[in-house]
Amino acid sequence: PASGHALTFTEAGKQIVARNPNVGVQKAKAGATADRNLTSTWSWLPTLSLEGSTGKTDMYGLQSTRRGLSGNASLNLFKFGADAAAIGAASSENTAEEKLLEDIVLRTESDAVRAIATLLQTEMETETIQEILQTREEALGIGQERYKRGLLASQEVDKFSVDLDNARARLSDSEMSLATALAEVESLLGNANVERDWPWKVLLPKRRFSEVDLRTRPD
Repeated sequence: PASGHALTFTEAGKQIVARNPNVGVQKAKAGATADRNLTSTWSWLPTLSLEGSTGKTDMYGLQSTRRGLSGNASLNLFKFGADAAAIGAASSENTAEEKLLEDIVLRTESDAVRAIATLLQTEMETETIQEILQTREEALGIGQERYKRGLLASQEVDKFSVDLDNARARLSDSEMSLATALAEVESLLGNANVERDWPWKVLLPKRRFSEVDLRTRPD
């Protein structure tokens, strides 16, 4: 991808698979195994060879050109049990290597989905908690003003203060989780340049928490 281009969820997953060295190693191993087993798999087929030649002669000023073409075919006898066993063993070995490759790819894809989904989830949670924190700060400020005017008990103000402290603690925990999620994606992808768009979200009208607060009360 071009520099600065944010990868989609799917693009990031594919790139993580492509970057995994274990996938590359197993691909090479499966390919080498298949090449090595070609001899066993097709050993009973006929062996064909074709040769061609051309030459010129000059005798007493007369030139002539000779061309020749010859072909040979040798038929390898199918030795039934021995050849069938060799073919079966080669096929089983090829299948085993292919299955190992599929398993590595599947586990890498699972790691990619988990890491990217965790990153998106923690970012959304952090944004939500930031909005909650802002609401708690506003609620405490309004509560303190109402307390000064004798419209709110001190216990209610204390509750607003506790809610604010809890929101700050939640935000701190969420930011730590976000840092961990970013590091995980970076270790798999090489960067964290992934579109911040939850692929399975249901689009609902977004409403800020602060739209409903104590200022809407008549007192």
